Amino acid sequence: MMSIIDGLRKCPNITNTEKASEDDQKNFLAWKRDSARTAALIACALSQPVADLVLTYLDCKDIGHKLTSVYELSIEPLIVDEGILQAPARTRN
Repeated sequence: MMSIIDGLRKCPNITNTEKASEDDQKNFLAWKRDSARTAALIACALSQPVADLVLTYLDCKDIGHKLTSVYELSIEPLIVDEGILQAPARTRN
């Protein structure tokens, strides 16, 4: 699954599943299944406030893009506490 997360295992390019070969269809379905499993694993590793941001995403690439867009420019880094990725607590002034 790490190959999906780090982008080494690309999604098979199938534009028309009806015209694709049986092997291409199997590879595509296997990739989609593994991507969904990876997305579920990522979501389970997030704290509730962070997980709420990506709750509707089914593809790990989409989860990565969302988390990057939210936290990339943040001056407050994400905190890993007991293996769980958490957003820092916000303080009100």
